[in-house]
Amino acid sequence: EARQPNPFPLCRFIIDCAGPSQSGGLLFGSKLPTMMRSTGARPVAVAAAAGVLLYGAGVSAAPASVTIVSASDATSCLGVQGREVALRDCLDGEGVAWYGTLESLQTEALLGMQAIETTGGEVAEARRLPGEDGGAAAASSSSSSSSSASAASECLRAAGGSFSLWPCSQTTSNWQWDPTTLQLKTQGKCLTSSNGTLALETCTTLGGGMGAGQFTEQNGNGAPASQTWVLMPTARPQVDLLDTIKLPLRTEGRYVGDSNGARIKLVGVNWLTALPQEASASGGPSSAKAPPAPGTVAKLIRFMGFNSVRIPFSSATELAALDTLVEAATAEKLLVVMCRQSNALEFAGNATRKKWLESLTFMARRYKSNERVVAVDLLSGPGYEEETDTLPLWGVPEAEEQAAKGLGVTLADWRTAAAEGSVAVWAGNPNALVVVQGGMYGTDLMHVQDRPMGFAQDCLFSRVVYGAQERRWFAGLYELYSKMSSMWNPVAMYDELEQAVTEALSATKTEATGSGTLPTPAKQSYEEYTATRSTAAYYLDSDNKAPLWVSELGTATKADNDWWSNTLRFLKESDASWFYAPLGSRKETADGLFDAASSGQTAVVGWKLQDLISVQQLSALHPTKLLAPTECTFEQASNEEAASKRLSLEKFLATAPLNPGMLIAAGSLLALVCCLLLTCCCCCCRRGSRKPSWMQPFSPRQLAPVEPVEERPTNKNFWSFCSCQRQLPIQVPDRMAKMLPASMTSDSGRTSYSQLKGLQ
Repeated sequence: EARQPNPFPLCRFIIDCAGPSQSGGLLFGSKLPTMMRSTGARPVAVAAAAGVLLYGAGVSAAPASVTIVSASDATSCLGVQGREVALRDCLDGEGVAWYGTLESLQTEALLGMQAIETTGGEVAEARRLPGEDGGAAAASSSSSSSSSASAASECLRAAGGSFSLWPCSQTTSNWQWDPTTLQLKTQGKCLTSSNGTLALETCTTLGGGMGAGQFTEQNGNGAPASQTWVLMPTARPQVDLLDTIKLPLRTEGRYVGDSNGARIKLVGVNWLTALPQEASASGGPSSAKAPPAPGTVAKLIRFMGFNSVRIPFSSATELAALDTLVEAATAEKLLVVMCRQSNALEFAGNATRKKWLESLTFMARRYKSNERVVAVDLLSGPGYEEETDTLPLWGVPEAEEQAAKGLGVTLADWRTAAAEGSVAVWAGNPNALVVVQGGMYGTDLMHVQDRPMGFAQDCLFSRVVYGAQERRWFAGLYELYSKMSSMWNPVAMYDELEQAVTEALSATKTEATGSGTLPTPAKQSYEEYTATRSTAAYYLDSDNKAPLWVSELGTATKADNDWWSNTLRFLKESDASWFYAPLGSRKETADGLFDAASSGQTAVVGWKLQDLISVQQLSALHPTKLLAPTECTFEQASNEEAASKRLSLEKFLATAPLNPGMLIAAGSLLALVCCLLLTCCCCCCRRGSRKPSWMQPFSPRQLAPVEPVEERPTNKNFWSFCSCQRQLPIQVPDRMAKMLPASMTSDSGRTSYSQLKGLQ
């Protein structure tokens, strides 16, 4: 798409389809009339259907063709060998593109093949149709234009157990793709891949859910992998940008852009740092074959439409293993986010905090020369540490920390730690983006704006991205944050938070391992979904405050999963960056993108990949061009000092949510203070005297001479200062005396001071 963005893509689509082939518009604009003549399709209906797809997807150029990929082996696509259609290697470019879109192929029709660019006359000869115009000329031509002309009218035909290309006008094989089961059907049967060969077999569907205690093929949803076909658009702008991107990345409002101001959307996967020789560690079934080589996985990640990977590391990670994955990813031009992973709150203790900061600087410096390593995630979802009973909260002053200890709760200030961690990353690589995940497993970003991190340079915030995590079982955490402003007992928040965390982690582990019984989550509409998350994190996106990445999202369940559909809708509407977790190339977890129940190295969960494909591309409803970033030179010493400063108590109270419980507590405290002051005043008054005295002055100033007053013996009471039973004068500044009735003051004999009189 070389032209400027058009605000009316549907109109431009119709113009391009109706125009000549040189229009340079949509990919199949010049081929559509030929397809209509071959298939007898109604032009208005075809154009309208494709136009609705274009407008509904919100992109400036709808994909005109797809690659048909087998879920049993994501490296295998429907391709051509001679005139025969067979499974070919996608990664080597031997698969072919087929005309249509995800929507258009849901209607039963001929399946036409897009032209294949060839550079060898032998291939062109093998694909030439018998009796075709051009005969030997087509065979001897090595140009892509000749190949395109001969392929425009070829369709997939199934006959006698074989599959081949045939003139569309002579083909009766109508195909239909089922978006629910992802099956490709013709003649009442389904296209099946078995041991690398194709066949038509009886259509089979699975039970619809993950079986407890075992890993189920395709997570039990849709059809078996052998009958599951994923449609991948051939137009992938989110991947094409990898060839033109200018690094480093910077932020503007809610968006991330490159150094030229082009908006960048990261869509990726979480790729664990294990190499093939490492054994399975989580209890899931391991593949009979070793996982594919990192180079193959990196190629497959890019082929599946992802443009980035998030690679976790810890103190136990072997650097050689880490280097292997980083090199494999960046060799495919993928963008890399390094993520510190730990089950402990490493920033909570002085000794562990120092090691944590050193590890961030070390990792940033290690890959500084590789500009494709664009960001460092400080800590993946800092959560509740059960061993020390510690909760990570954002912006905790020392006074609040001490008060919480009195309640038996230990708080760790994630705000100060995140600021120091950011500075540590920039000390190793000043150009890197820093990803700050929300506390409590990436769900709490409530105060990152009104209690910002302390930097000496405000321009550094253009290098900060915030990260949230999305799991089906985190709804309870988000709901807790949304109702904090109406809680009557704020102290109970800690108990509710601990309970919500325990339940969420337990259910997430059960789903990932495929063992145990999953709880039944409450139904949630999309409006409820966004409302509960708005307070905790999503306001950053909706209010254009800062970029919000969904650093981890994953599931093993599709049936009756409102959370999954709501999350996909949010990602599509917000056009936010996201990373699916985990990739699962080691077959360890049921929620992985790779199919844990398959023995195949590169078998994927078809419905999961197909759903993710729907939210990969940039949306035209959001800007494609941002302002070019301004120059900002990182100053380490001043930022280290600013980052270490704790939040003041005044700032904490000013930004704390006002709920009924807090108002009652504040009112009670004020009443108690007033009672104490009143008691002190009364105690210092002369007991039994007709003329009450004023409180004894605490100022060491020399008092003016006054008439002696009568001392009357009385019983000593409990208060030592109440044993003084004399009437004592007190002096106040004149500016204060002017506000009092004249009868209450007299000349003290001192400049600028007046003396108070006793009252009747």
